[in-house]
Amino acid sequence: MPLRKLYISQFRNHSFKEVKFPPGSSALTGNNGSGKTAILEAARYLSVGRSYRSRYDHEVIKWGQNNFTVRGEFEDAPVESIAIRYHYSSTNRGQKQVYVDDEQLTRLSKLQGLFPTVINYPELTRLLTGSPAGRREFMNALLGQISLDYIDNLKSYKQALNQRNSLLKQSQPDELLLAQYEERLATSAKIIREQRNQLLNWLEKRLIKEQEFLAADLLPELSLVYDAGLDEKDIRLQFERERPKAMRRSYTTIGVQRDDWKLVDSSGRELKEFASRGELKLILAALKFVEARFLEEKTGRRPTFLVDDFSAELDVRHQKKVLSRNRELNYQFLCSGVKMASEVSVNQVIKVEDFNGR
Repeated sequence: MPLRKLYISQFRNHSFKEVKFPPGSSALTGNNGSGKTAILEAARYLSVGRSYRSRYDHEVIKWGQNNFTVRGEFEDAPVESIAIRYHYSSTNRGQKQVYVDDEQLTRLSKLQGLFPTVINYPELTRLLTGSPAGRREFMNALLGQISLDYIDNLKSYKQALNQRNSLLKQSQPDELLLAQYEERLATSAKIIREQRNQLLNWLEKRLIKEQEFLAADLLPELSLVYDAGLDEKDIRLQFERERPKAMRRSYTTIGVQRDDWKLVDSSGRELKEFASRGELKLILAALKFVEARFLEEKTGRRPTFLVDDFSAELDVRHQKKVLSRNRELNYQFLCSGVKMASEVSVNQVIKVEDFNGR
């Protein structure tokens, strides 16, 4: 589902900008601070309804303004346009409106999957080396683009977990009420665990091919291991048996909020223990291609790649490999960089300075 036109207003350092993208690959080039990354960020907003760079929507509003607008137009797609408008004030603390073909959505979650995207940026190597929270967010973001049921169960689980943890902080918590929360936790956890397990199995089977294309000469074959916070069966009983420990510690010690996954070689060594930063970038690129294939299969729509600082992330040889693989899979590919190497061919180079900072 290719993005053909992007309009942004009062977004980051842009007062107004209109960008047209041709089929295939486009590179946004320009000096640091010219707003290249903001254009990719705005495109991602149309996909998931939030920023990948800031926690709060009001942080992306241009300085001195109180609102922003992002609008995308698509060709040969089930929807013609997606628009997000956000207004912030000290009284309403932010109002976000999402429109698809000029009709307002009643729930932000209904935006998921309409314009699937795969995002990659320099700091994302922490996905492979950082805390489990980032890897859980990876699963949540990916499954959230294909399943409203997953989103609803994740929300229900978090609510029940917060309620149980609040109760556990009491000196004598009501065990009948704890049991009710545990029932809700178990119901949602079963669905979340099943979908995460299916996702990771799907990714692992296809990661080998992508790794062979991008990094077979550098790294051994890797396996993707699911480190689950719950056993597969009798989930409610697991919470019941954990209750005495949870009451002593005043918080829930098991559950899908403790899930993790890792990439390991045949001896069980984790990737982060032996891979260089360059090798981590290549495996991350391979993982992103698998992510794109997953979204395409599950949504029936070709995702758009959004790659920030492409030239800094990979050397020229591997940039060419990534673009070659992308042409095989026929995805729209939007990247940014101060400049593109002459050996790296894209369909269009868009110089952000040419917009005169409007």
